[in-house]
Amino acid sequence: MATSISAIVPFSWFLFAMVSAQGIVDIPSSCIQCLCEAVSGPLSCVPGHFGSCQDGVCGLYSITRPYWEHAGELTVGLNDQNSKNAFENCALDPTCSVATIRSYMVRFQQDCNNDGKVDCHDFTAIHFHGGYSCNRSLSESVTTGLNKCLGASPGQSNITPTPIPVDFKLGG
Repeated sequence: MATSISAIVPFSWFLFAMVSAQGIVDIPSSCIQCLCEAVSGPLSCVPGHFGSCQDGVCGLYSITRPYWEHAGELTVGLNDQNSKNAFENCALDPTCSVATIRSYMVRFQQDCNNDGKVDCHDFTAIHFHGGYSCNRSLSESVTTGLNKCLGASPGQSNITPTPIPVDFKLGG
């Protein structure tokens, strides 16, 4: 019986996060794409490119293990969140990494630059500096990359992302 309860609790949290994301946090796909471009560069953020792991930082979004843990330890497919490679597998998977970012933003959304709105600049600051330090300035290269991508056309990135269907779930 303990196994089924341990599976239900994370799944319940996941459902709460997804409902909260739909009701509270609206992160446009164009913002997710521009975040990728600000982190990895526009040439890396194309369908089929997944990035790598180096020194505990993984994927096109440079996700760390603590970031993944704060987001709820999402996993790819039927992977157990406690498995040795669960973090790396998620961070390198396009669908799971984006779901991790969205879940992290549900937890930490705020107006980091005090301009009266929560937008892609705030989500980028939260992504880079964390939910408790997002009022810090972004580096010039990140700001330039983000603004270039966001300025491609109103609300659009230079690159239209193609969704890659991969099932993910909270392990358990």
